[in-house]
Amino acid sequence: MRNLNLLFYKEYYQKLGTDEFKADVERLDEILINTRFEEKDYILSQIVQEDCVFILKTTYPGLLIGAGNPHGAGDIGGSDDDINMGFSFDFVTGQPYIPGSSVKGVLRSHFKDHPEAIREIISKLENIDVDEETLKKLELAIFDNADVFLDAVVFDGDEYGRLLGFDYITPHGRATKNPTPIKFIKVLPDVRFEFRFVLSDKLIDGQLFTKEILLKLFKELLCVFGAGAKTNVGYGCFDVADNTRTPKSDVAKLSDNSYNHTRNNNRQNPPKIKCPNCGYNNFIYKKDGKTKNIQCFNCHKALYK
Repeated sequence: MRNLNLLFYKEYYQKLGTDEFKADVERLDEILINTRFEEKDYILSQIVQEDCVFILKTTYPGLLIGAGNPHGAGDIGGSDDDINMGFSFDFVTGQPYIPGSSVKGVLRSHFKDHPEAIREIISKLENIDVDEETLKKLELAIFDNADVFLDAVVFDGDEYGRLLGFDYITPHGRATKNPTPIKFIKVLPDVRFEFRFVLSDKLIDGQLFTKEILLKLFKELLCVFGAGAKTNVGYGCFDVADNTRTPKSDVAKLSDNSYNHTRNNNRQNPPKIKCPNCGYNNFIYKKDGKTKNIQCFNCHKALYK
């Protein structure tokens, strides 16, 4: 199992500001964006109750989860390339995940913030008219009942098997001040998540709301309003996806790069290309003899001029 939690080992804060620290940041960044998972890695997180499960995929620009978690050194001595926002990694598998408490919280917030939209969704999906009082009772029955909201786990990576990448925001405090980009981790687009629940049917004012109805409602809410951080600028949106695992593109195996150990600790050295803009060393991925990565993973500028 390729556990991404190695990014936060205890010696991390003992080398702040040193050349060794900066080299570690670059090395771990490359591990992060180049690690690809395989089907056997995902299966460990699956559950048996298939009637209360649905799968959604992330859309552009991706998904931010756990932004408030502890993160890199930032402005207390770390490298400028250090990650400046937290992220949620599952402790067991090392994969990104959405905690069950977050799934429950975001769905309940939609009940409070968008009641009219929920009534419209239920009417559209099941042709059931729900008044304001019934909706409040339904909310209490769902979120204050014995229903369980499990962690949403990765079902499949993108076409290359990747899950994570980097992105930047550039806050402008003043028009005349040079802005400092903030680097953070995100889940890439087209990564599929499996949302899992343990639900029961609800009888509200003589109207039966089955768990199938609730699943359809939850799916629609996540697709329309999203989850995670920075949804107001497009992050955290989902789209409907199927449960068929897609074969990955025939690219150079990212798990064989120079920073991932094989079982006998041999190291490979795939070709790299230095970005003409920022100097970052990018691994070269090819498909059908053609280079696929034409954009720098660090600064997102063109690699070839």
